[in-house]
Formats: sequence, C-alpha cells, structure tokens
Amino acid sequence: MKKHFLLLAGAAVILASCGGENKTEDAGQTQAQVDSAVNAGFVWILFFSILLVRERRIDFALILGLIGGVALLAKSSSRMFLAIAALAPVLLIGEKPRSLVSKTINYWLLLGAAIFMSLIFYNVQRLSPYFHYVELKNTTFVMTLGEFLMTPFAYVHNFGYIPLYIAWESGWVIIVPAMLGLILLFRKDVKLAVYLSFFLIAPYIAIGFFAKILFPRYILFYSTLVVIFAVYYLLQIKKQYNMIAALFALLFSMSVLNYALLFDPAKAFFPPVDRGQYVEGATAVWGARDLMKYLQDQAKTKPVLVLAEGDFGLAADVLKVFNYDGDNVEVKGFWPLEEATLLEYQTELLSRDVYVVFSHREDFPPHWPIELVEEYRKPAGNEILYLFRLRGETAVASLRAQ
Repeated sequence: MKKHFLLLAGAAVILASCGGENKTEDAGQTQAQVDSAVNAGFVWILFFSILLVRERRIDFALILGLIGGVALLAKSSSRMFLAIAALAPVLLIGEKPRSLVSKTINYWLLLGAAIFMSLIFYNVQRLSPYFHYVELKNTTFVMTLGEFLMTPFAYVHNFGYIPLYIAWESGWVIIVPAMLGLILLFRKDVKLAVYLSFFLIAPYIAIGFFAKILFPRYILFYSTLVVIFAVYYLLQIKKQYNMIAALFALLFSMSVLNYALLFDPAKAFFPPVDRGQYVEGATAVWGARDLMKYLQDQAKTKPVLVLAEGDFGLAADVLKVFNYDGDNVEVKGFWPLEEATLLEYQTELLSRDVYVVFSHREDFPPHWPIELVEEYRKPAGNEILYLFRLRGETAVASLRAQ
C-alpha cells in the first residue's frame, strides 16, 4: 500500500509544481520547452553531483558534463547549478580527515572535468554569428560585476518576490508539506539537508542581488526542490487516512488552480507579472493563431511576406510557431520597426503581398504606407495586436516602368 501512495504522491506534487507554468496557446511552446530543459538540467545536476561525490567515478563525471552542457545550451544561467555542486563534499563530513581530504580532491577533479566538458558544449555556440546576442541578452537580464559594485542594492526587491513566486508557481498548498519535509530531513539526514539547502539559499542570494528582470519561470527549478521535500514528508506519514487527506488536499488545490488554465486561460490564476507577460501585455500575442490562419488563406493565391515588430523572442518568433513548411508565408522580425523598413520592403509588392504586424506600437502616423486589416484584442487590458497591409502603388508603378 505504501508504494501505491508513493506513486500517487509523486504524481500529485509533480502536477502541482507545474500548475503555475502552463502557457497560454499563443505564448509559444518553445518558451515552455526551454524552461523545462533548464529545470531538467537542475534535477540531473543535483542527482549526479550526489552520485559523483559518493562514488567518484569517471563515467558519472562524463554524464554530469553532458547534462551540464545541455543545460547551458538551454540557458547560460545553468552554470550556477554546476557551481553549487562544488559544495557536495559536505556529504562526506564525518569521515576521517585524510579520507575526507582525499575524496574531496578527487571529487573536485572529476567535477572540474565535467564543468570543462559542459563549457565545450556551451562554446559551440561561438560558431554561430548570433552568439553575441546571447552575451548581450545576459547583460539585459543579469547585472555585470561592475554594475553590481556601483549599485549593489539596486534589485534587492527581488528578495520579496522570490518566495512569493515560488509559492504561487508551486501551487500554494504544497508549500506546507515541503517545509515540514525539510525540517524532518534536517532531523534524519542533516548532511543531505544542508546540501539541498545550498540549492535553496545560494540561488536566492544570487538572484536577489543580480537579477535585473525576474519572472516566475526563471525560478521554476525551486518547484523541483519543493516536490522533493513534500514527497519526503508524505513518505513519513504512517496513518493511511492522513496520507489520503494530504493527497486530497493537493489534488483539490491543483484542480482549483488548473481549471482556468485548461478551460479559460484568460482567467488563469497568474501572478500579476505573468498576467502581463501571457495575457494582458504587449508580449502576450493573443490572436497569433487566427492571424496566421488568415495570412495562410491569403497565401493560397499569392505569396505573403510578414514584417513583424519584435525579433528574438517577441512577435516574429510567436508567429513562426504557426508558420508551416509550404504555407507560402515568410515571417521576418524587426526591432524597431519604423517607416524606413516599410519603404524598403515596398519593392516586395511586385512579387507578393506584404503585411505588417505591430504588438508594441499604438500610434501610427497617417503618412505611413499601411492600411489596417484587423485588430486582435487581448482578453484583458488595452493592448492590441495590429495587422496592416503594406501599400505602395506609386513605388510599384515606378519599378514596373523601369
């Protein structure tokens, strides 16, 4: 019976940990895939660091290097997990001094090899002409050391948001058994509890001081720790009816939180910052599916070019999610998208229809060569996704005359 409860508890808390991170249909599947890859990297780095410090085997080090490399490719901030793994020798405390020193040095050498392998994976990106955008994006989201030394307390408000987002994205109710589980783990296996606590405390300090921009999905890995501690607590419950009551509470909370996500995403119980990102703000490109369906229908008679406001991770990338091979629609992203770009692409009207999509701009000068086709309003707020048709009768006539 205990095994059955273990399976149920594991399934329940895993679902609960995912409850707050479901994406609305137009938010882009790729975003969810990247965040999930980072979370998976965290889980396996944690697991294999424990295996490596206990076994100190080269094959575990190679696997850890492979995992770390994939995690770094997903998001460069994953290097934080590899750095914290250097503290795993805390699990060896209690051994004889000579043995402790020897095993610690061996572990660090193997971990160093794993980190070196991970960095090789990461630096493969240098072969891409777009790699400089990765470094540029890093400085957009994270303070450099120089910036931190100049204004060390610029983002300390993050310290209040981090626990709020952890609880919100984990499903609230699961936080209680997770905290109880951590307390019990300190009583029964203090070394393991301390090591896991490093993964709680170190990212909290780093993100609190250095993160310029903080969204709940950036700390999704905390939900994994919440799951681990909660499952540990559930396994300590001896009485069957107490276990049933705990599972019922988790399932009920998940049902309440996930109902809107499944059946009415516009009313999803998101934190305010996520409502802006996924539902109400300029980055919430609601209507992208319908917009692309319209353009694909138009492309059946003549090829279509789409000029979208926003390139990396913005409107253009969202539209490309619904852009299929052979649909005769090409999407190009621009930031910013100004009149000069519109005039430059008027020549394309000789061979195909050109449409323009704006997700951030609200004011359109009357002399711009565009005419409104459709407005796609967000479920809440005042933001609108605009679809225009590019005009250029004079320019096209001039080109044909040549």
